[in-house]
Amino acid sequence: QYHWFKERYEAIKATEKKIEVAKQAVVAFETSAGLRKDWTFEDKNEYSRLQSITQGLRSHYEDIVAEYNARAKETDRVIFKDELPLFFNINPY
Repeated sequence: QYHWFKERYEAIKATEKKIEVAKQAVVAFETSAGLRKDWTFEDKNEYSRLQSITQGLRSHYEDIVAEYNARAKETDRVIFKDELPLFFNINPY
């Protein structure tokens, strides 16, 4: 069981980083693309793609955090003595 929680912990942390990178990509695109009213069809498609990636990562993040927390409620607390958190709070990305 410890190994499952350790793997999930690492997956949660990695997904948090991926969300931050995806959000930065959206901001960088918005900055480089200029005013939205001037966007081309391709610009709008790219923005939608970046937004979809970000939303997909958020959904995945919420799923793995929920699974971690649900299993944590059912397991022996002894395995959480080191760096593993007992529960995660979902970050409001």
